Amino acid sequence: MTILCISFDILSCVVIVYREKLPDLLVQFVCKTYLATLVGVSFFALMYICADIYTERKLYKRVVKRYSIFALFGVILIYVLPIHYYYDRNRSVLYTYGPSDLATYAFALGTLLMLLALLWKERARINPGRREAVLIWMGVWICAALIQFFNSTLLLVGYASSMGMIVLCLKLENPEMNLNRKTGLFNHSAFLQYTRQLYDRGCRFSVLAVIFDRSSYKTIRSEVEEAVNMEIVECLTKIPDAIVFENTDGELLLLFADKERAENGMTMLRKRFEEKWGKGSGAAYYKCNRK
Repeated sequence: MTILCISFDILSCVVIVYREKLPDLLVQFVCKTYLATLVGVSFFALMYICADIYTERKLYKRVVKRYSIFALFGVILIYVLPIHYYYDRNRSVLYTYGPSDLATYAFALGTLLMLLALLWKERARINPGRREAVLIWMGVWICAALIQFFNSTLLLVGYASSMGMIVLCLKLENPEMNLNRKTGLFNHSAFLQYTRQLYDRGCRFSVLAVIFDRSSYKTIRSEVEEAVNMEIVECLTKIPDAIVFENTDGELLLLFADKERAENGMTMLRKRFEEKWGKGSGAAYYKCNRK
């Protein structure tokens, strides 16, 4: 939604500049679609928080439906109400104004107020890092919207949206935080987050643990040990329907959607572990014992 918002922000500037050469309906559609995406960004920010609060699927769907009606009404109003344009070629200043713009500010602000109310009311149930990141995002966005509202020549809202996404990525959605840099597998923290989501949604799942006896590596060189480990990791990641996590040093977890798939994965692993591991010039063959 943020990408759409920024894209239509840029496109609306283009059509305003060349509006005399373009159909008026096209210019109106592009400009109003940009305004509609602003309401969309605020709506999805609200849904982002609700996903933490309403973990039960049925309850979450009811909440989404209720807020969707509010956002949809705002979008319809934006398209129905008239919109006006201003463009000063000499000063390179352009913006839109009128009832459609005012409706956008009203509904986007209303959605953000509901978001802030939820953040306060349900603060105990929301991940503190997510709460802080969303507050920063919304703070930047509200400041930009207020500045642009009182000074239409400063087009800051789209820029503020992209900055908000950067904040969320760095604080929450950065995949490096949930990956083991050496193996590239999801780590223990990612395993806990993922299984918690499955549990909250009432989804069944099966976990297969692969545990290594570290004493088995005493007779081989460190470079051979590393090569064997990576070979095993590559093998596990190729097992169908399995999500692989590195729980602790010497323990890997394979998560499956059901018991039957987990048993199929176990059969494949037993067959592979009966063969030898390790290859390459100077590398000793290493066979893992299974218990």
